Amino acid sequence: MDTISTDQMWSRIPPEEKFHLLSQSHASGTSAVLLLGLVCGVLAVGLGEQGIMWLALILLPIVFQQTAAKRWRELKPRTILEYLAVRSAARRFAFAARARDLSVHLIVRGNWTEDGPDESEQIATFETGVSSRAVWLILLGDCLVCLSEGAHGATLEYGAHLRDELEMQSVVGESSKGKQLPLRELRFWKQSSGQGRISCRFTTPYPGALAVFEHLLQQRQREVRTPFSPKT
Repeated sequence: MDTISTDQMWSRIPPEEKFHLLSQSHASGTSAVLLLGLVCGVLAVGLGEQGIMWLALILLPIVFQQTAAKRWRELKPRTILEYLAVRSAARRFAFAARARDLSVHLIVRGNWTEDGPDESEQIATFETGVSSRAVWLILLGDCLVCLSEGAHGATLEYGAHLRDELEMQSVVGESSKGKQLPLRELRFWKQSSGQGRISCRFTTPYPGALAVFEHLLQQRQREVRTPFSPKT
């Protein structure tokens, strides 16, 4: 059985998301410092004691460090548990789809938007974003799985084998000067019982992770489609 430790799972989380967690921790520390400075300032003015302000200046670095560390100890384990849960659910769906390689290569969180079958509906959906929902995109050894979280657990939004079922296109933005911007979204196509063949877009606030995901996905596609030819 393929097992993974918490340290290994933490190393697979995109660095951009780690920086986001770090900024949240620092924001908590900054809020605590501002609150302490405000309270001590009011007390110093009201009581006419300058020593209170000197005491606050001494305590500010300690309060910031302790508050930020406490927030970090809350965010890091929760994030690791979220990724472990998503990994387990993705492997379960992949096993049900008879995937051969259940090893998880990369997980990226983002938003999933299902567009209509015609161009006008795609533009309307892109502008309103009514069908956009938070999802996890998981790349396994020979398949791709997209999950969303609900009240009754994980829901499969999209799934495809890398060998012959996957249709994907990367959309890269361009600036007014013609300079290429970072990868903006990945577009997939799937069959819907009510609308036929529809397009789906995956976007994420972590463009670096999205670019790495696309590179690994294309690499895995080439590997699984390469026929086995033993050397003689």
